Amino acid sequence: MALRASRVTVTTSATLLADAPGNPEDVTVRNADAAAAVSVGPSNVTTANGFEVPAGSAVSLTLNAGEALYGIGAASVVCHVLEVDVA
Repeated sequence: MALRASRVTVTTSATLLADAPGNPEDVTVRNADAAAAVSVGPSNVTTANGFEVPAGSAVSLTLNAGEALYGIGAASVVCHVLEVDVA
């Protein structure tokens, strides 16, 4: 089982949080900011069309092989990202 943990600064442009180039991955993203929300989704994510992760909250999901998850915010926000290969 491959396990990767990182801290990614999400900006006002879509920022890569995690990808699953070969095998599916379980991904958890925690918004470490105390006030600002982050939106997550595909590479064209915006704060209007993404899934909102409120300040201090987390979301978990599975990426299929070849998929990637991006984040965007109204300001720079640090996200803690945990990726676990499931294959």
